[in-house]
Amino acid sequence: MLEKIHLKQTEFTPLVYWDNTPNFLIKGILITENPLIFFEPIFIWLDELDQKTGVHLTFDFKLDYFNTTSSIFLLRMMKRLKKNKNQKIVWTLNVEDEDMLEIIEDFNIILDGGITINIQEEIIA
Repeated sequence: MLEKIHLKQTEFTPLVYWDNTPNFLIKGILITENPLIFFEPIFIWLDELDQKTGVHLTFDFKLDYFNTTSSIFLLRMMKRLKKNKNQKIVWTLNVEDEDMLEIIEDFNIILDGGITINIQEEIIA
């Protein structure tokens, strides 16, 4: 059984939450100066996930903003998820956020269509 993961949202980092449900949530902003420290527990958790078979999860990204340094780690995480056919990547964003849509579409090209883009009319809080 996978361990639960819960990283509290801060001024500079998003909420990261999974509690034995089908959805893994990353929500907020990601502007940390050292994303390696932020992503380390997530990558350790993903190591554990890779050892399990038959675990189907949806990784729901609801990030309003992330900095360039963090984008490298986000892309690394999504590339890793895409290798596991049991995992689904969904990126939820506001219809008015054209800049984020452009970035996610670029990520989707890099991942050969591995991201489901979920555009919502209301503001994501």
